[in-house]
Amino acid sequence: IRLAHRLLNGETLSGTPETRFGGQLTASRVFEGGFYARKILDDYVSQIPGATLTHAIAAICGEAMRLYFIKHDELNETSLNALLEVNVRNAGAHALAGNRIAIKQILLNTNIEYPIDRLQAIVTTNNTLHSVEESEQTSLKLRSTYENIPAPILALLGKRANRHKSLNRQLMHEGNCGISEFNGSKDPLYLLGAQLMGFTSVTPLYRGCGLMFTASTYCDQVGITFTSDRSMMKDPEFMRECLDTAINKIT
Repeated sequence: IRLAHRLLNGETLSGTPETRFGGQLTASRVFEGGFYARKILDDYVSQIPGATLTHAIAAICGEAMRLYFIKHDELNETSLNALLEVNVRNAGAHALAGNRIAIKQILLNTNIEYPIDRLQAIVTTNNTLHSVEESEQTSLKLRSTYENIPAPILALLGKRANRHKSLNRQLMHEGNCGISEFNGSKDPLYLLGAQLMGFTSVTPLYRGCGLMFTASTYCDQVGITFTSDRSMMKDPEFMRECLDTAINKIT
């Protein structure tokens, strides 16, 4: 009875609140973002013991979403969640082994207005964010799921997951956005004499999560970009303004 009540009220099984980014995907995409001085984020991190760049990126993305939803009068009192994608492949592993992706659900604490308080809350609830043991365990569970469930069943779950209020979709919907992080070179890179100024990624979307942030570090800057569905985000330039405002708030 309680499960049915939660589904009818638009909640997910994990307690993740419903937003516009949990709707059905179309074939259209939007892409935007910016590049910011690494020192700004490093200074922000230094104010909270135990904080890392990943914590800071989560806090900034959470603030951008908070500002965006305030503008559209869609801010939920319940904190939004993010699915953080981490590559846990050992640095010494052969490249042919491929990436080993672990996914962790984290609270963005979008119900907290002040950036320092939000960063503190994210650190407190995710102090093992970079724990190798935890990441390896999560990665193992994720791989086991895909390796042990028959492909026809996975395909059926994926096909039915996009139906509005379907049980399958609720089971698969764990985050209001996704965040992936890429670490680049600390030194400038060149190709045929041309210097690489920055890099990022147009991230694929998946059912139940129509907003993906990508953070890329390179030399003395951090790029934070996002990909979304055109039907869900008709004003990507405003979300870019929200990112800029979130950065300005921590300077």
